[in-house]
Amino acid sequence: MNRIAFNDLKQWSFDPLTSNLSHTSGKFFSIEGISIQINFGLVNTWDQPIIISLK
Repeated sequence: MNRIAFNDLKQWSFDPLTSNLSHTSGKFFSIEGISIQINFGLVNTWDQPIIISLK
């Protein structure tokens, strides 16, 4: 196994409008960004990636 840059992943790309990472076939999963806002706790807002599965 060798780590490679996202740009070198075959058939995976970032959508130019949403910046989501997904496979060109539309299958598998995508990685999207979300913003969390809550009304309790020490940290009330944060951003994070989330894996969106088709199943």
